[in-house]
Amino acid sequence: MKVSNEKTTIYLDPKIKKSVQYYALRDDRSLSALINERLVEYLEDMADITALQDARNSKDEFVMFEKFVEDLGLNVDEIRSKAQVERQKTIKKSR
Repeated sequence: MKVSNEKTTIYLDPKIKKSVQYYALRDDRSLSALINERLVEYLEDMADITALQDARNSKDEFVMFEKFVEDLGLNVDEIRSKAQVERQKTIKKSR
């Protein structure tokens, strides 16, 4: 099911606009697709940062990701490598 986009107006610094146009042309993508993708990544990062701050401010025990993964008997580098491969597949599908 395709999601319809909503039109909005934003004002960009001319240098930023030129850079975004360059990457959109280079990757044979629309400005909207490129900006939407980057905004989603930014919002996910902000949600992660907020969750981390909330966790650090809570009275619950804080466990580093690496320690958690190690306790499960898994390898952090292996997980990161597989995640990177999956991310690349997702990016290719979205083009």
